[in-house]
Amino acid sequence: MFAEFSKHVHSQYEYMSSYELYTTQVENIFEKYLAAFPEGSNPMYRTRTVHDCAACKQFIRRLGNVVKLQAGEQVTVWDNYESIPHPFKEVAIKMSELVKAAPITGIFRSKEKQYGHLFNFDPATKERHDHFCGVIASRHFSTTPDAIIGQKNTNFGVFYRGLTELRIPDFDDVLELINENALYKGAEFKDSVVQFRKFLVDFHLLNGQQKLNFVWANVDNKYAQFRNTAIGSLLVELAEGKNFEGAVKSYEAKVAPENYKRTTAVISQSQVEAAIQKLTDLGLGGDIYRRYAKMSDVSVNDVLFVDNESRMKMKDGADIWALLENSVDKTAKIDITKSVPMSADKFLADVLPQAKSLEVFVQNRHLTNFISLTAPNREDSTGGSNLFKWNNPFAWGYVNDVTDSMKRRVAELGGRVDGAFRFTHSWNHEEWGRNESLMDLHVFFPGHKTPADGKHDNYGASTNRIGWNLRKDHRTGGAQDVDHVYAAKPGEVPIENISFPSVDRMPEGRYILKIHNWAKRGITKSGFKAEIEAGGQLFQFEHPKPLENKEWVTVATVDLKNGQFTINPVLPTGTSTKEMWGVKTETLVPVSAVMLSPNHWGDEKTGAKHVIFALKNCINPEAMRGIFNEHLRGDLEPHRKVFEVLGAKTKCKPTEDQISGVGFTAARDQTVTVVVDGRRSYTLSF
Repeated sequence: MFAEFSKHVHSQYEYMSSYELYTTQVENIFEKYLAAFPEGSNPMYRTRTVHDCAACKQFIRRLGNVVKLQAGEQVTVWDNYESIPHPFKEVAIKMSELVKAAPITGIFRSKEKQYGHLFNFDPATKERHDHFCGVIASRHFSTTPDAIIGQKNTNFGVFYRGLTELRIPDFDDVLELINENALYKGAEFKDSVVQFRKFLVDFHLLNGQQKLNFVWANVDNKYAQFRNTAIGSLLVELAEGKNFEGAVKSYEAKVAPENYKRTTAVISQSQVEAAIQKLTDLGLGGDIYRRYAKMSDVSVNDVLFVDNESRMKMKDGADIWALLENSVDKTAKIDITKSVPMSADKFLADVLPQAKSLEVFVQNRHLTNFISLTAPNREDSTGGSNLFKWNNPFAWGYVNDVTDSMKRRVAELGGRVDGAFRFTHSWNHEEWGRNESLMDLHVFFPGHKTPADGKHDNYGASTNRIGWNLRKDHRTGGAQDVDHVYAAKPGEVPIENISFPSVDRMPEGRYILKIHNWAKRGITKSGFKAEIEAGGQLFQFEHPKPLENKEWVTVATVDLKNGQFTINPVLPTGTSTKEMWGVKTETLVPVSAVMLSPNHWGDEKTGAKHVIFALKNCINPEAMRGIFNEHLRGDLEPHRKVFEVLGAKTKCKPTEDQISGVGFTAARDQTVTVVVDGRRSYTLSF
């Protein structure tokens, strides 16, 4: 009878041995096994009861309390007892219930090869005695079981703390930041945040011992140690009650480069909702939601120039005499290379009032000058509350510099894009062909003995430079903050960046900017693209031809004098026509209206003045911020942080009917060429 019982237990143990096994906390398990026998079914044999033997005791104490996990439930060696004969069935039922009710204490590992043995013969009577027996599977055998058990217990503790301490709403706030690309390396960590959030949801649907079993069942998952990761530390600090912004700053201090600067503030969703409600209570909620302004929103009295078509759309614009006078000879030709230099203010005062038509020569260097006018979402854009320092609800926004492909890539990689001077290059562009080489960019300072173009590995004797092997200059604060060190993969466009934070720290003189093909690797069928941005000027360069191994190429020289940069291209500046917002660069583009920025409409004279040339068929296809903190009126200053987030959350949606074009201000120290009436050409300085 017992032989059948022991065979059943042995079979159940062997089945379980194919899986991970866990130990449970059952005190005095062998004594409880003996007590489980029904009265009279465990008689005395000599000095002990029949079932009180050393072999069975060894098996039960080491293997009688092990379990495997199946669908979150514990499976024991005593299970599937339906076919076991009396009285052993009753014993199996009690033992199964006992072990299943006990909490798991850890994984099972042993340095013994076997516990118990199948049978032996009584030396005196030659009678066979059957026992419990279990051979340890190789997956559970170890010469150092305590070390393995200890490490697994540590992992369990980390996982359990994460599941019991971290909070689902905090995960939602962090995921919102990641989805808005407002958290450094957020996209890299998104999967782990999403997966651990799923663990949290599943864990909190369970009760009592089910929760512990869930932790043990998933302790080897690659996301289980989430709490101890960099992104996990952010969730820990939020759970501990640290304010959202402080927790994010703490996280970024650990993972972001020293010069990393975020583009938006960080505020939790609950704070945003509370702020919106507060502003609504103040009667300002309606102006939070913005759209692109249309010609029909603007009064003709608020513009300096308007063409016939646009005038008819504007408020107060139906002036028949103006329509008759505003005819132009379309056959006139003009040579813009012979433009008359003129200050923008003089042009606006003396020339523009008599103009019947206007065209702007939009160049590639004006790509960051593209601008859109915005209005409140309500159709009545003239009345109601107002968020801004000036007495109208209109505002403006330049193209987000970070939307430029090179600039965006630099920002995403932690490089600086808002300093005084930036030199960026990239390679392996698909349209030109593969380039697996390792290419470096260098800036040589004034007075440096600059290496000549050609094939060599000489950087000059001085350390008065910045490049891959001299990454930072403490005097100027300049640094190579983005680097690429391996062969470019198919479809990958490597990028590198050197930036200087302030012109005040840069010595005057000539800077020389070069590209060096440090190591020609694999397939190299093309060259590089580069950008230089300084003092409001943006120059783009293309060098399609591949570089030889160790070849140097000068991109440009940059002169700094009296705090002003002059960029002198050596390579072609990429003046081939580009398309921006439906407008082709390096061409004359018709102007539909000229206006000052809304902070200078009427009698307003608030802040810097911008001159906006609204261009025909110019459509901003991107969602743009309608609220900028620098525009807010004084009593909203305490809410700047909230507005920074609201501006990102309430962007103007692209529309076909909008006022967009190019804008200029004295702060950028730029020039632009305009053609008046198809006959006269002026180069305006701002």
